[in-house]
Amino acid sequence: MNRRAILSRNIAWATVIFVLCAIPPGTIPASRGAIPQADKLVHFFLFLVMSLLLHAATRPLARPRPARAILLVILCCTAYGGMIEILQARYLHRGGEWMDLLADSAGAVAGSLAYLALGRWKRKRPLKGVGKK
Repeated sequence: MNRRAILSRNIAWATVIFVLCAIPPGTIPASRGAIPQADKLVHFFLFLVMSLLLHAATRPLARPRPARAILLVILCCTAYGGMIEILQARYLHRGGEWMDLLADSAGAVAGSLAYLALGRWKRKRPLKGVGKK
């Protein structure tokens, strides 16, 4: 995948997150039997996906220094989540919550761990057809 497509995918996902977080409170109907704190799960999974997408974008940076790339992705996701919480509190007539930011950061960390695990799994998996005659 070329750089432009990767960048477009990341910008699109960041836009999806912003739009979902900017929805005015009370416009989404509460469902019966809803999971308590379900919005924290939503934040977690939104930022887990963002982390995975950013790791794909920072792959060239990760080759010489994987720890730096992981830290960069987690910091970017956390900063973006923090910016959204500040905007919600100041301009979007919503409450910015520390627990939402914590869920964002946890999702970024989980996405980074998943990306590492996937990379290790792919390296250990034998290639099809290699060594067969």
